[in-house]
Amino acid sequence: MRTVLACAIMITTFLAPAAGQAKVPRRPIVGDANSALAYYRLGLEEIERRPEAAADALYWANRIEPTWAEALYLRRVALLRSDEYQLIKYYQGDKKARRELEGADSLLFRARMMEPFLAQQHDKPMLIHYLRAAIERDVKARNPNVSQGELQFAITGYVKDLLDGETTNHGMAGWLAFSENRFDEALAHYAKAIGKKHQNPGLHDDRATIFYLTQRYDSAASELRHAIDEMKKEEKKEAAVIYRPKALLQYRLAYVFLKANASDSGKAALMRALEEDLAFYPAHITLGSLALVTGDTAAAVQEMGLAVELGPNDPYPYMRHADLSLAVGDFAAAETSLTKVVALEPLYARPHFLLGRAAEGRKVPAEAAEHYRRFVMLASRDDREAVVARDRIKALGGAP
Repeated sequence: MRTVLACAIMITTFLAPAAGQAKVPRRPIVGDANSALAYYRLGLEEIERRPEAAADALYWANRIEPTWAEALYLRRVALLRSDEYQLIKYYQGDKKARRELEGADSLLFRARMMEPFLAQQHDKPMLIHYLRAAIERDVKARNPNVSQGELQFAITGYVKDLLDGETTNHGMAGWLAFSENRFDEALAHYAKAIGKKHQNPGLHDDRATIFYLTQRYDSAASELRHAIDEMKKEEKKEAAVIYRPKALLQYRLAYVFLKANASDSGKAALMRALEEDLAFYPAHITLGSLALVTGDTAAAVQEMGLAVELGPNDPYPYMRHADLSLAVGDFAAAETSLTKVVALEPLYARPHFLLGRAAEGRKVPAEAAEHYRRFVMLASRDDREAVVARDRIKALGGAP
C-alpha cells in the first residue's frame, strides 16, 4: 500500500504548480507561445543565471507538452537549483529537505515512467553548482572575511581533490563522468564507490543505465537486480534516505530484457513491478503494447484500460489508450480518452488532432473539422501536423 500511495502522491504533485509555488508561474514571453520547445530553450538559457525563471519557463513547456520526458527532467534540475540552501541539504541527505523537494523528484519519477533510461545530461552543472555552493558556505563559515580570490582558490582545490585526488569521492566522480558520457570512467568510479558490500542501490541503478546505453544488457540486468536487492535490505533496516520505488526498477529491468529480445523475462519483470505497486500503470501500458505486437487485441485493450483507470490524472496513459483505440478502430473509446486529456491539459494540442481523426472515423465531418481547427489554433508554428489538419479542414468543407 505504501508504494501505491507514493505513486499517487507523485503524480498529484506533478499536476500541481511547481514545487514550492503557491500559484501558477508567470508565463514568459517567447517567439511562439504555442511551442513547448520555445519554453524549453528559454529554460536552458536561464538555468545557469536564473534557475527560478528557468523552472517557470519549463512549467509552461510541461503544460503544452505533458508527455515530454526530457522537459520534465530539466524542470526538476531547475527546481533543485533554485534554492542553494535546500540543494545543499538535499544532497547531504537531509530527510526534511528530501520531503520538501518531493515535487521536484516526482518530475524525474514521471519522466522515467515514460522513458525508463532517460539520459540525464544536465546533472553535471547541477552537481558543480552544489559543490561550489557547499564549499563556499563552509569556507565563509570559517572565515567570513574571505576574499573572492581566496574563495575561488579554495573551491577549485577542493573540487579537484574531491573528484580527482587522494580523497576522491568516487560516487560523485562517477556521477560527473556519467553526465559527460565518459561511461567507462564512470563505471570504474562507481565500482570503487560500491565496494564489496554492494550497499548503494542508487549507484547500481546508475551503472545499469550506462550498461543499457552501451548495449551491454546482461550487465544492466545484473546491476538492476543488485539495486532491487539492496533496496529490500534498506527497507528492512528503515535506512533508506531516498525513496526509490522498486516498481520502477523492475520496470527498467523489463526494458532491458525486452531490448535483449527476452520477452518472457520482460513480462515477468513487468508483473513483479505490479506486485510491488498495483497502481504502477506504465507496466500495463507496456504489457498492452506487447499484446498488440503479438496480435492479441483483446489483451492489449484490457491492459490499456487498466492503465487509464490507475492513472486518472495523467495525460500519458490516456494518450497511449487513444493511440491503441484508433489503431483498432474503436473511435468512441479514443474520444473518451482524448476528451479526458483535453480536460486535464487544455493547452495540449495533439489530442485535438486525434479527436479529428476519431470524428472522421465516426463519419461526422463537422465535428472533425472543428477539432482540427482547434488543433491548428493550439499547435506550434513548425508543427507538421498543422499542415495536415488544414488540408483536412478544407477537404471536410470547413472554413480554414
